[in-house]
Amino acid sequence: MKSAVLLFFVFGFCHFGLFAQSAVTGEEYAVYASLLKIIDRENLKEYKVRYSFVIQDKTLAAGFVNNFNSLRMKGLAEDFKLKNQNAGQLKRLIPVDLRYEIVADLEIDELLKTGRNELAKIEADYKERNLGIGFGASEIVWEPFYQKYPKTNGYYRFSRVGFSASRQFALVELERVSAGSGDSAQYVLQKAKGDWRFYASAGNHWVE
Repeated sequence: MKSAVLLFFVFGFCHFGLFAQSAVTGEEYAVYASLLKIIDRENLKEYKVRYSFVIQDKTLAAGFVNNFNSLRMKGLAEDFKLKNQNAGQLKRLIPVDLRYEIVADLEIDELLKTGRNELAKIEADYKERNLGIGFGASEIVWEPFYQKYPKTNGYYRFSRVGFSASRQFALVELERVSAGSGDSAQYVLQKAKGDWRFYASAGNHWVE
């Protein structure tokens, strides 16, 4: 009986530990908010458009860390890798005054699957008439997504956020997937006067 109780306790503790690790914190949501503001400013500058954001509810798996090394950022890469061992579940808790939706990954997959099925029908019809579909295949695949989420430029995926030992630096990876293209970058933000501000980045990104 004691063994069974002990086993239950150990299992419960491990399960709680994994659950706790996958719970996204308020501080992480604050970093996400600052990053969305940065991207929004860049979209306005480059495209003259204020897009709505569609954000996948599951965080992406991010293991590789770019070379953000300095004594000021001690512990940043280690915490980032630890946080991203398990996917986090995002909720609509990003404290930002921008239009955004948290969307289940299964819903995104289903919308794109519908588009791929439609593309397959069109390709079969063209093949019977000995025609090539040419350009625009990716737009057909993405049409159901953009019908449901207009005024967007694809969907975004955040990683979990790693913090330096001083809690003054944050590291997050952001991926954008859209029709025929995508972007991925890691951002370092620095806390200044209670707000998270852009410090450095690596990859294909929206900050010049």
